[in-house]
Amino acid sequence: MAQLVIGTAGHIDHGKTALVRALTGMNTDKLEEEKLRGMTIDLGFAFLDDNITIIDVPGHERFIRNMVAGVSTIHLGLLVVAADDGVMPQTREHLHVLSLLKVKNLFVVLTKTDLALDDSWLKLVEEDIRRLLVDQGFIDVPIFRTSIVSGEGIDVLKKALITKIIEDGSEIDRGFFRLPVDRVFLKKGFGLIVTGTVISGSIKKGDELDLYPLGQRIKVRGLQTHGRNVSTVYRGDRAAINISGTDRKNVFRGAQLVGVGKLQAVNRMLVRVSMVRNTHWKIKTRQRIRIHLGTDEIMGKIILFNGNLKSGDTVNALVVFERPCVAAADDRFVVRSYSPMETIGGGLVLFVNPKESIRSMRLWVPQLPEDQSERICAVINHYKNNIHIVSDWANLFQISERVVNNILKSNGYQIHTENKLVYRQSFINETKTDVLDLIEDYHKNNPYREGISKEEIRNKLGISVEWTNIVLKECISDNLVALKDSSYSLEGRSLTLTKNDKRIANQLNHKLTLSGYIPLSTGNLNSLVADSSTRNVELLYVLQNQGVIHEITKDQWITVESLSQLKSILRTYYSSNPNLSVPDFKELTKLTRKSAIPLLEYFDKIQFTERKGNIRNQGKKFEL
Repeated sequence: MAQLVIGTAGHIDHGKTALVRALTGMNTDKLEEEKLRGMTIDLGFAFLDDNITIIDVPGHERFIRNMVAGVSTIHLGLLVVAADDGVMPQTREHLHVLSLLKVKNLFVVLTKTDLALDDSWLKLVEEDIRRLLVDQGFIDVPIFRTSIVSGEGIDVLKKALITKIIEDGSEIDRGFFRLPVDRVFLKKGFGLIVTGTVISGSIKKGDELDLYPLGQRIKVRGLQTHGRNVSTVYRGDRAAINISGTDRKNVFRGAQLVGVGKLQAVNRMLVRVSMVRNTHWKIKTRQRIRIHLGTDEIMGKIILFNGNLKSGDTVNALVVFERPCVAAADDRFVVRSYSPMETIGGGLVLFVNPKESIRSMRLWVPQLPEDQSERICAVINHYKNNIHIVSDWANLFQISERVVNNILKSNGYQIHTENKLVYRQSFINETKTDVLDLIEDYHKNNPYREGISKEEIRNKLGISVEWTNIVLKECISDNLVALKDSSYSLEGRSLTLTKNDKRIANQLNHKLTLSGYIPLSTGNLNSLVADSSTRNVELLYVLQNQGVIHEITKDQWITVESLSQLKSILRTYYSSNPNLSVPDFKELTKLTRKSAIPLLEYFDKIQFTERKGNIRNQGKKFEL
């Protein structure tokens, strides 16, 4: 049977702890200060039966942080209202928190009915409660009248809780274990124990986990749920985990235990934030706020893209934290003001750890949808020039590959058969247009060059290597682009030289032929060629495309015939000598060191030779 985690909520002194004691027989106030003051300060835990945990939270406004930590992972909220007081400030604030965290299942318990004036008074209080519930989006919530003095309603409430079946399909299939820590303690004979509610996946004894935000690797030594030793805990379970591999000082409320390699500590996240209605607070961009995320509380600055936030507003924004924290897409959070502390809003994590600049985010983040499927599609479309495989998208949104595959399939995406990249045909068509425009511009600006390199295409368009390969392959298949000697040109393009250009090209080739094994720079050639033209560099590339000359390094040219002769010389040398030194090469070719070094480095680059210290051996492509 799936476990049920219930969290109390309500104003101070409305009887939450007494109610839990009446239901379970357990006193959740454990701290000496709590017993002395008669006031809950920290979270308390009690078991209603073998499958139901009740988390008792403090009602005082000073301890709202502990309250939020307690209800951040519950399945059902138990809103407690004293019959003699009725709705009070923390009743409203706690209900705001439950609403902002999207706790869909709620019971209202009217306590201290023995102190009510009469039945008409109880009806007035209940009417006030229902108006408040409807205002926060809670419809058809049952209200139970109880009194721990007379025992009224306790058994009825207990039976309703035990028989309550939570059918909530909103839990996210992340495909890995995750537990926000709400309690940490040392136990004699066992060591370090952490507790919390498992919100994703499962683990068994002996498994390794990552402890965040510190990023330490820990090991599971033992597991308990509801005081029983178990071999495995699952999503929805209240778990106590005996861990090793870290110190007590490194584990705290707000830390998380996560499947190995599945999350990371982050400093930024994109969020959809909503202000509570009727608040007098306004939020300005870069304002300091408190974020209650899971069981953690973090200070951060909110960056708004369009104006200020006021009562009832909902916008997308960027939050920059003051310290690393653990977050995943679709986590819920609560926003409280810095000072004085009030609950002013909350929302949903849209995307964690965005890398773009704020200026770039302004162009697309405000329109990012809240719906998970629509949002994932929007992000994939935004990054269409930086295509990823399915597992990358699963990791970016911290969900299982199964969920990603279902979203892709239902939204018309394709997975490339060779490299498994996720794309749409429209992505290819758009990039093809960009590629063709780029090559056409390149031809206009470089009329004497055969074409543009793949690397230059990729860099100028800002696309990945894999995506460049896919698009260029389709361009060639569609007879739009031709590939020759590692350069890409428009299909059918021909290069026609004028008589004067042909004359200068012949002169350049002649001077390089006369130079023999000595590479010449463009500057050298300009001084040697009569009527030299500013187009000399372009004509050198024309000759290279024709297979006549070659640029061995930046602006160092030699004829292909001379290179071929040098290779023959080296083959003859290596037939009787295992190693080649720079002096050996100089002796063979009668070259100076200035000319010899660029040639040797070129042969190393094409793997004709292989340098090892001060000598060179035959390279992998020596025979080619």
